Amino acid sequence: MAVEQLTPTESSMFSEREILSLPEFAMAHGGWGTPVSNEDLIRRFPESQKAIEGTGFSTRYHSHESELGSFVDRKEHIREEMINVGASATTDVLRANNWQGAKVDRFIVTASTPPDRDRTWAGEIAKRSGIDPEVTQTYYLACAGWAVALLDVLKDPNLYGKKVVITSAEALGYLIDPDNAIDCATFGNGVASIAFRPGLTLEVLSGKTVILPDKKGVIRSPNCYNALDLESGALPEYYELHENSESVFVYGKNGVHLNLPVSKSGRHLEMDGVPTALFFKYAVPRVVVDVCSPYADQLSLCISHQPSAPVLRHTAREVKKKLPNLEVPWAKINTGNISSATTPSALGKLIKQGAVPPDKLFNITSYGVGSPITSMVVRLNSHSS
Repeated sequence: MAVEQLTPTESSMFSEREILSLPEFAMAHGGWGTPVSNEDLIRRFPESQKAIEGTGFSTRYHSHESELGSFVDRKEHIREEMINVGASATTDVLRANNWQGAKVDRFIVTASTPPDRDRTWAGEIAKRSGIDPEVTQTYYLACAGWAVALLDVLKDPNLYGKKVVITSAEALGYLIDPDNAIDCATFGNGVASIAFRPGLTLEVLSGKTVILPDKKGVIRSPNCYNALDLESGALPEYYELHENSESVFVYGKNGVHLNLPVSKSGRHLEMDGVPTALFFKYAVPRVVVDVCSPYADQLSLCISHQPSAPVLRHTAREVKKKLPNLEVPWAKINTGNISSATTPSALGKLIKQGAVPPDKLFNITSYGVGSPITSMVVRLNSHSS
């Protein structure tokens, strides 16, 4: 199964973009804004060299330095940028699948911190991509949004064999505190899009999504939205909601939303590093083991969210205590942590490297603050009929 790499459509926003195409399975992912290397950050924060290099990222994409941390003040500008990159990546995957002008049956847009409370920005991405806005849903689930959407689509029998596109647009480069070395080294702007036919080109054998409310608020966002604005729908049986989830989470007819804790500053993303790492270290492996154990003898690869190299390493170590054959690689994506666009970017990188054999089972796991955790056993088929 050969992977074709295509030329991106034009967009002045992108600093890096990669498009992969298999038969009716296309992915586009990249960073947008100004590339910032470790050397750039070390010049700004010489006392933090070890910590900067320790994140595992070598490049991330920020907004212009004068605009860092100005999400609250520049929402309309950022909204237009997110629509621009989202539509450009979506158009890339439609073109790669020869779906331009064809009817898309479901279009999902994910973001950790959307630029408006309503769904008009996602509908605008749809319109600019030639997709009917009426088939659009929004998933606001922090870093896990793309993977949660993927599992929902794969589990929906009404979408079997249909044309589905999931696009993640993230603007974390506008949320970070420009004086915080670790946040600047970890987070950035990014986008990812995937176009496929559920059950044909990609199928799921097992999966679950867990909502575990973040009572301590270890990561806080300056941009809050009301999850309860959505009209609620019937919760699928593979969702597991823990105590008080209903106060912050809603599974709706037009999307799935989760309220994030609000930052103290009201302007920047705020992260308590050690509590965050510990939470993921102990909460995530339980879900992975539960989903993967029935297929343990057939699984050797877990494509995981890549929050940072240390967090991934600690989480992987706990997983391997129960599933010793399951490798959880650091995918070396060149964008930093781009929230919900991180996991699909890792998937794209590993497919390109030949690490995802066709017709063999592998695991996808993603997690975010708030806190959603999703894990699934899937197979990428070499043929779609």
